[in-house]
Amino acid sequence: MLSTQHLFHNIKKTLHIRQLGVMAGFTGCLFLSTHGYADIYFSAKTVGPSSSIYSKSSATSAPIKQITNDNRWRDLAFDVGKNKIVFMSNRHTNTGIDLRKQSEQFNIYLTSTAGGEPQVLANTNLDETYPKLNSSETIVAYTLKEQPQEQLVLLDIETRKPITTIKAAAIIDYSWHPQNNQIAVITDNADNTNIAIYDVKKQKSSQIFSLSKKDNSTLSYISWAPNGKNLAFIVNPGKPTAKRQLKLLSLATNKASSISQPDQEVQSPVSWAPDSKSLAYSALLNYKYYFDETTYKKVYEGEMHIFVADTEGALRQVTTGKHLHNKPEFSPDGKQIAFLFAEDLSQHTAALRLVDLNGKVLNELFKPVHGNSEIVWK
Repeated sequence: MLSTQHLFHNIKKTLHIRQLGVMAGFTGCLFLSTHGYADIYFSAKTVGPSSSIYSKSSATSAPIKQITNDNRWRDLAFDVGKNKIVFMSNRHTNTGIDLRKQSEQFNIYLTSTAGGEPQVLANTNLDETYPKLNSSETIVAYTLKEQPQEQLVLLDIETRKPITTIKAAAIIDYSWHPQNNQIAVITDNADNTNIAIYDVKKQKSSQIFSLSKKDNSTLSYISWAPNGKNLAFIVNPGKPTAKRQLKLLSLATNKASSISQPDQEVQSPVSWAPDSKSLAYSALLNYKYYFDETTYKKVYEGEMHIFVADTEGALRQVTTGKHLHNKPEFSPDGKQIAFLFAEDLSQHTAALRLVDLNGKVLNELFKPVHGNSEIVWK
């Protein structure tokens, strides 16, 4: 099974987070015809493996704004609301060097979109990871690993009171309903990977989709459409020759349909257009990875492109050339796409670019962007 974990350093290996799927991203921002300039949020390396969160207005002359500013830590997997940013970080009060240290712990932090000193939201002796805000910015969800299970936790930002929602062998991914009343969750257990809907008010969950692991197929990424009518998710096939496929689950019929083509190795995340009628995703084509014994180097062949598919099945390729085009993010007005660009698949950093829906490159906003960055366009 192929994924961008072959292309970029994958922090999930050290965090034991989301065994399947790819949760990395980058950030971008565009001009909004009716609302002025929007901001793109992304992360970039500072010193060594350390990284901070940044934002940039789509105005090309606007300066880069550093949201978190500390060269000692890795501020990762962030989510952005209108006024708040939540992220996971390995920050801690003891800044001395510990030569005996074998691992690092990640906890959940809160800061403002204007910047400022981050506040710790969740800080236990366990890893708290992958936070996501509800749209009203009152509750943050995150995953908590406590052997032998993983939990999805909801934390009231004002009271700091946590509530455990779902427990499973692993929480693979989850997505808030646009109206904050439900959460779609992918769980991994011994025989199946499942999609469940958790009702926030009733504090109950119901399973709506299940995939047997008999042939080693599993579910990974999930994303709720802005209108709340469909769920996009990725299937990791059990056969070595098969590709990761993007599927669409209709909540009206509870039936899944294919979006991507069989020769496409779909990557996550997926970006929904604001009108919920189409979605953008990236996929590897003609991919081959091997180690060249003569040059002692890793070789990555193929290309990664951005595609836009509508919910009725129509599909078109947006980018061209044997390059890496990754992490597409629709603009808030749905007229442009921000993405990461690199000359080839071996690159560990990328440039943040904008294209229109016909694939015309409009601008390059920033480089280098961290290879594991999220992209949020607000």
